[in-house]
Amino acid sequence: MERRSRSASDGTPAESSLLTTRWVIAFLFLLATVAVFGASLGNEFVWDDVIVIRQDHTLRSLAALPKLLVLPYLNAEAGLYRPLAPITWCLNFVFGGESPWSFHVVNLLLHAINAWLVCVVVKRFGGHRWCAWWAGVWFLILPIHTEAVVPIVGRSELLAATWSLITLLWLLRSARASAMSGWRCLGIGAAFLLALLSKEHALALVPLYLWWVLTQARDGGRPLARAVWEARRQWLWLGFALGLYGALRLIALGPFTAAGDTMVTIVENPLAFLPAIQRYLTAVAIAGVYALKSLWPVSLSSDYGYDHIPAATSALDPRVVIGLGVLGWLVWMTVQPLIRPMSGRRVWHVAAAFLLWFFLPVSNFFIMTGTNMGERLMYLPSVGLCLMLAIGTVRVTSWRAAHGLPRAAAGWLAVLGVVGFYGWRSAARTLDWRSEQTLLASAARASPDSVRVRTDQATGWLLQGDDARAERELLEVLRLCPAYFHAVHNLGLVYQAQQRYALAEQQFWRALQLVPRETRVYQNLALLYVDQGREDQAVEVLGFCYGPRPALVRTALRRMRQRRALEKVPSLLYSDSSWRR
Repeated sequence: MERRSRSASDGTPAESSLLTTRWVIAFLFLLATVAVFGASLGNEFVWDDVIVIRQDHTLRSLAALPKLLVLPYLNAEAGLYRPLAPITWCLNFVFGGESPWSFHVVNLLLHAINAWLVCVVVKRFGGHRWCAWWAGVWFLILPIHTEAVVPIVGRSELLAATWSLITLLWLLRSARASAMSGWRCLGIGAAFLLALLSKEHALALVPLYLWWVLTQARDGGRPLARAVWEARRQWLWLGFALGLYGALRLIALGPFTAAGDTMVTIVENPLAFLPAIQRYLTAVAIAGVYALKSLWPVSLSSDYGYDHIPAATSALDPRVVIGLGVLGWLVWMTVQPLIRPMSGRRVWHVAAAFLLWFFLPVSNFFIMTGTNMGERLMYLPSVGLCLMLAIGTVRVTSWRAAHGLPRAAAGWLAVLGVVGFYGWRSAARTLDWRSEQTLLASAARASPDSVRVRTDQATGWLLQGDDARAERELLEVLRLCPAYFHAVHNLGLVYQAQQRYALAEQQFWRALQLVPRETRVYQNLALLYVDQGREDQAVEVLGFCYGPRPALVRTALRRMRQRRALEKVPSLLYSDSSWRR
């Protein structure tokens, strides 16, 4: 017996078998990812893919990589610093060319890796083998994840999940080791830094790991302070990574390092413009909407801004009641193990804690984000939800003779039915992102009252040459929300296409009053002056963009003349940008 134990641990037959099993599961997850989301390989650059990636010419050269590390995400005023995704986009351009195909390949690969990492992390948290496997399956096919997997700009979410799960895996391994090697310490710090460089909400790893350390100490009957002290090397490397990230963020954002999103409007996040009590009630209601959309994904949308989700006015609002129930249960399941040792429902507590800690940074409870709700924001928090689904799945599929064959068969049929429905829904949702036209049509069906969707739909009509319909829709949008920059500016483009130059000029200057530093408005205003032969004024306006550099201004003006001879609608059309959130 002793010899068998030693061979299992030192002779590596068992370890080799386990490693082979993990690689087989990883390969199966890759195949399943291609089966569900593979249609995205034929998708175009859509929405912010165009603005953030295709039109950013700094991403075309490897020489730009060091510079990308200290550049803000879009602009400093947005208060966002996420350099890892732009670095990977640069590599895509250099090695894969201009086609969006290679970008989608990387996104699919990252999603498959994340599903596999969910399996491994759940197993490390103490989950049963089948529970871990099912958690990965649910994570892979959950339809609400489509918005993170299919659009190329969703890579920030994918990378943040990848490196957060790797960091957590290293932390859990180090907790079981009697001594932690220097390489493992370095791995923890490096993985956490990469997670932060992917997206800010990776910071939730710190309270989640602290919660795990404290609950483990409570289970073992050890003093809580001693447990925290014993993990000092882990805290040291997490703190080092956080400090380095803070320094890089300061270099990139300067005075906007801790300012938050200073460009948010009522259309993108209505919560930021509500009274405090109403803001919190609506945020609670949105938590319930997240839960509903995750479990019953029949109506998914690329926009939930003004006025898709009406503000809550009472604590008795059914949406608020549901949200309070969901959040209250998550808080109770997270706090309970800190009061007394975890019971046999250990994995339930882990699932609740994971979902709660990673949801809080995007909940608008403490910090106003750039959007009131976005399906992509549930990508990492939903690991906890997928673990809950896995627990239920294992329970249902474990019905055997004690419950009778009919009941066992019914359990498996129910699970396979939900798996099939989720897989079909994810595949169908992938096709919504095929092109600008299909996405606009999908958004219009799901969010017919959204100001942002109506603005983008009007923009689509403008591009198709239906100026009159675009004008009517934009005027209605401005009646509902008069200070919406994108509607103001795009109405100027409509008037320009109709050769109503005085009205177009008035709209462009009004747009600049709303967003004074927006370069594209100056460029479209210059195009307007070119159309009228007022080149001196076009040069003056371009001076606001390029400063006292006459040669650059003349070059820009010459290219505008060339492009104007080919186009009816300016290619500098400024569509809404919500993905930077």
